[in-house]
Amino acid sequence: MATAFQTRVTCGLCGDEVKLVDSHIIADSVINWIKRTSATGFLRSAGDPNRRVQDGITAKMLCEDCDGSLISGYEKYFIENFFKPRLEADSFDFEYDDRLLKFAYSLALRILLLEELRPERRKDLNYRHFATAKEYLRRYLMGKTNNGNGIESYVIFTDSGENVMSVEESDHSFSIRRGHPERMGFHMMRSVDSQAFYLNNVLITFAMMPGFMFTSVIRPRKINGKLGHRIDPQGGSLRASNGEIMGTSLYEFVRERSQLTDEQKISDRQKAKIEASIKGKIERWDNSRTKMLAELSGMSVLDE
Repeated sequence: MATAFQTRVTCGLCGDEVKLVDSHIIADSVINWIKRTSATGFLRSAGDPNRRVQDGITAKMLCEDCDGSLISGYEKYFIENFFKPRLEADSFDFEYDDRLLKFAYSLALRILLLEELRPERRKDLNYRHFATAKEYLRRYLMGKTNNGNGIESYVIFTDSGENVMSVEESDHSFSIRRGHPERMGFHMMRSVDSQAFYLNNVLITFAMMPGFMFTSVIRPRKINGKLGHRIDPQGGSLRASNGEIMGTSLYEFVRERSQLTDEQKISDRQKAKIEASIKGKIERWDNSRTKMLAELSGMSVLDE
């Protein structure tokens, strides 16, 4: 069953009352890369794993100009300067300018807009906490201010998942936990996910795609805990390390999300279809990221 969204009458970025288009949270280029490097060439619906889908979640949130000119420009910057170099060329060092923060802000704004269109989320989120942040995000993305009013964004580079460590912080000391449940690494590298939620009573937005996790701190503006590399509004340099660190609370959130996905079991009929598809395309299977990550994590059942 398709997700039922409420409707907007104005563009969530420029505010004009014009025709709205279907907007993604995660870029088309990322979705297409997952399909291209998968064993089957398809995605599976997170809410209904027995249904193959060809696209990520979309909703009418933005007008054509904002979605096609502003947002797509920031997505292209990320894809060309981060996503492709990291996933296709194993790059570790990155130089960036203010467009990386604008990309992160664009994710945060679209996540907040989408959450407002989901009536079932009202029990989990206080939409009044969105208002001020949305206004600052809009103004920054539209070039009307260079001040994000303290909204900080972070990025974590993921690999097979084994490079990510969780840190338990207490009284200025910390302990490091390495290693993850097998499905968690697969989830981080073969899935897309986005949500707004409260982390230790702080509202943050979360966007995950192969190789990357982006978070933005919405309210209040500061948070205790490790969310990854802070993105400087002026630009700078980032290095993907073998010891990417996230705080325990964020780690537990990602782990729970991966378990939720794993609990949505694929039927025997769909598994048979997957096996038949793989047998009919052995070369594709052998060269797929699905196979590579399954072997790294020791998984015996492929749910992609």
